[in-house]
Amino acid sequence: MDRRRFLQASLVAPLAASLAGCGGGGSGGSGDAPVEVVELPMALDGVYASVEVSVNGQALHFLLDSGADRDVVSARTAARLGLKLSEGTVPGSGAGGPSVPRHWVQLDRLAVGDAVVRDSVAYVIPMPEEFTYDGVLGMGFFERFVPRLDYAAGRLRLTASAAGLPAPPPGATILPLQRSPSGKLLVQARVAGEIGWFSIDTGAFNAVTVFTPSVERLDLRRRLQPAVRMVTGIGTNGVTRGDIVRVGELGLGDQLFRGVVVELSLENDGLFGSDGWMGNLGGELWHRFAVTLDSAGRRLHLEPGAARSQPFVAPCAGLAAPLRDGRFVVADVVPGSPAADAGVQLDDELLALDGLPLAGDARMLRRALATPGGSPQLRLRDGAAAEREVTLRLRELI
Repeated sequence: MDRRRFLQASLVAPLAASLAGCGGGGSGGSGDAPVEVVELPMALDGVYASVEVSVNGQALHFLLDSGADRDVVSARTAARLGLKLSEGTVPGSGAGGPSVPRHWVQLDRLAVGDAVVRDSVAYVIPMPEEFTYDGVLGMGFFERFVPRLDYAAGRLRLTASAAGLPAPPPGATILPLQRSPSGKLLVQARVAGEIGWFSIDTGAFNAVTVFTPSVERLDLRRRLQPAVRMVTGIGTNGVTRGDIVRVGELGLGDQLFRGVVVELSLENDGLFGSDGWMGNLGGELWHRFAVTLDSAGRRLHLEPGAARSQPFVAPCAGLAAPLRDGRFVVADVVPGSPAADAGVQLDDELLALDGLPLAGDARMLRRALATPGGSPQLRLRDGAAAEREVTLRLRELI
């Protein structure tokens, strides 16, 4: 399964009236001493970064997602905490798919270490089963602080916006940022010789997605070959699809990358179908740096890390199996891929991996199918309830 992203939260209505009185800054409320700098451990699952948080005194685990316009709690978490849903809704959409109504909740106290925000608002979203976190720290939280995500060290540093940032170290790349109308942070990049603005999305898996209108306007499907058409993600509105290609060069200021794997979106709805900017830059790019997002100062700091020179690995299995009701059911098999060669069929259920029951463990499956040269063994069950075992000989598809 090539699960390219957990979440693309593109909630287009800013709830201006409701948010106008929400907690100001990171100084907290009564009983919370103001803090200027907080540093704490940051857990990593591949390119996904997450931290422990406290919501209304309850310990939770949140994904760090700069692509989310506001903070998010999953519908499961909201129910478990007894959070009262708003009577009204706002429109929102994922990477693909039509707009759907979203409720919101009031969070009395949101704490990340000693960084505290009082009386904030979070959207409530029914997450796909693959999403194993309790919620998302998005721009609702980060606009009150300046986050520095140090992927190599596994550390998150939060600096109060008014405290002032230390000077970036020698060798850091400093780039100007823009804000979209919905609040997303945008940075300029050059992909396949084309310059445009891209959203900064630490909650997305892949390095680069070019949105459908830009793909068509720039004729990238014809220009960039060979391509593999496949399911590229599982998000809040179902699966997304695109063409996967390699480009000769990606430029981000003075940072140049070669052989970058890029998704040319096929979505006509949602974020990936929009023409507000050129595309999206995700965790497969950002985990190569320590990333500082200064939204107030409109600056992005990039400090190259240990993963800076790692090659960009393309999808290896040619298999997509979304998790539904605890079962992995094959929704896409790429022709000529290792999955197709092994005889995997649409609607097969994945039961076990290398002799171990999958039991809904999306992380185990994703990791096993991601390494070229691997030979994972899958036990499958077809529609007639017949079981069989196949071995995938993993190789990069492009």
